[in-house]
Amino acid sequence: MKRLFRRVCIIGVGLIGGSLAKSIKRSGMADEVVGYFRKESSAEFARKNRILDKYYLNMESALKDSDL
Repeated sequence: MKRLFRRVCIIGVGLIGGSLAKSIKRSGMADEVVGYFRKESSAEFARKNRILDKYYLNMESALKDSDL
């Protein structure tokens, strides 16, 4: 699939957000998939399972330069 987005930010990487992130990464729809978390402990699962390329605890940083 052709890349449609440079950077996608997922806010709320739970069951639905995590599935969406994995699908975007698997399809190659974006160059980078990042996520926003309120707590670092919540982000550990996503990091360990490579669901996201990066995660942020600051909303502004997570959204910076995001296309979607």
